[in-house]
Amino acid sequence: MVTGVEYKIPISVLVIVHTPALEILLLERADRPGFWQSVTGSQDPGESLEQTAVREVREETGLDAARYRLANWNKQNRYEIYRRWRSRYAPGLPIIWNTYSP
Repeated sequence: MVTGVEYKIPISVLVIVHTPALEILLLERADRPGFWQSVTGSQDPGESLEQTAVREVREETGLDAARYRLANWNKQNRYEIYRRWRSRYAPGLPIIWNTYSP
């Protein structure tokens, strides 16, 4: 059945942006004042995880991450897809999905 709805892929990246002195960039969430986090975002169809990381850094900071060395930490975590965000994902998916950090 075709619904015309584009669901998010339940795979995301977490990107640590830092200076040579290891000062970490944290962003305050617009939808949760007082909640700070690093750059994160979901993979788009056809993207590699590195492409996702570069796109998310550009979207959230304006920086061109492709100009810098990206390190894949080969870490994988599983997080709950919170109820308020589940409608963004295809029906029937498990509520726990992986998050990758390129």
